[in-house]
Amino acid sequence: MEETVARLKGQGLLDEGAFARFWREGRETSSPRSRRLIELELRRKGIDPELAREAVQDLDEEDLALRAAVKKAKSLKGLDEEAFRKRMLAYLQRLGFSWELARRTLLKLNEAASPDVDD
Repeated sequence: MEETVARLKGQGLLDEGAFARFWREGRETSSPRSRRLIELELRRKGIDPELAREAVQDLDEEDLALRAAVKKAKSLKGLDEEAFRKRMLAYLQRLGFSWELARRTLLKLNEAASPDVDD
């Protein structure tokens, strides 16, 4: 088994770094999660902890949280303000974002949705 793994690595067919980058890009674009959660997913898939850490080190958590929130907001449309707030905060925390980042993201969503009243 070890010989097979070594041979595959030698042929460039088994590349943990490439897989980690691929996984990270998928999470960034289609299913945003926190840096910590993406790193944990990679480690659970058997990726070396240092490679997993390197793969996520330059992710922008603010951007990831906002992407996740915008996506989730569509499914929460129609809820009253309090229910929306509670569900969105809980959702972002389940994705691994801190409470503080979830709160800031919710404020950004509210600012984006509020029409300017300077007229």
